[in-house]
Amino acid sequence: MKLKFHKLEAAGNDFVLVEQKNLPQAPFAALAKRLCHRHTGIGADGLIILERGRVAQWRMRIFNADGSDGQTSGNGARCLAHLLFKLRKASGNRVIFETAREATEVVRIRDHYYRVDMGRPVWEADAIPLKSTSRTFINQPIAVSDRAFIGTAVSVGNPHLVLFADSIPKNWAEVGQKLEHHRLFPKGANVEFVQTYGKKRATVAVWERGVGETLACGTGSVAVLAAGVITGRLVKKAKIRMPGGVLDVEWGKNEHLYLSGPVRHLFSGEFEW
Repeated sequence: MKLKFHKLEAAGNDFVLVEQKNLPQAPFAALAKRLCHRHTGIGADGLIILERGRVAQWRMRIFNADGSDGQTSGNGARCLAHLLFKLRKASGNRVIFETAREATEVVRIRDHYYRVDMGRPVWEADAIPLKSTSRTFINQPIAVSDRAFIGTAVSVGNPHLVLFADSIPKNWAEVGQKLEHHRLFPKGANVEFVQTYGKKRATVAVWERGVGETLACGTGSVAVLAAGVITGRLVKKAKIRMPGGVLDVEWGKNEHLYLSGPVRHLFSGEFEW
């Protein structure tokens, strides 16, 4: 059979998007691993499956390239919204769809530029989840590869460990891979290495859980802002630069985090299954 798909990217964070009705009878994890493979598949950081929703019209499910459940994705949500408008499955300037966390609203600010409501950050260790004797993990030491870092753990729908440093370590990918599976994180962690420039700009290298090194991470960018604000390193509106581009992040008065940035539809096609 031939599977219809769409390929989109947001700041270099790329996704394969398919409608559930078009999928073959196979586990979603296996589908993600095959479709996202850079050499034998379409190639992507993740697979997004569009389903009919129960409350909203649509539901988004996301799986990482290794087949694991991505839980949520800020860049993925913006890509999905762009596709819905492109396919004329959405109208006006906003779309709401269900995710694993809650209903998610994406607003089209202008052509190819979208803002997604990422909800409130979660600091409680049990909810992240994080194995810690403390109720939260903010500005705490964490050691790996004979080196100690100061980290802050937060969930924005998935777990993140944010590490601020004077400069991003040259071996950050090696360190990130080890921290993803650190004993403190029973379900793994996305790891961000952050260098700030004043309180309104930051450069980030991200090791994404279930994917590895990526050009950008939407949940990672809002996690960086939240961790930066709570530790006094950033203000509530900042530009987060990742290898794939710059994302605008804001912590609103309603305590919700908002992620804004560009989206591109790369191509559509059929994958021979």
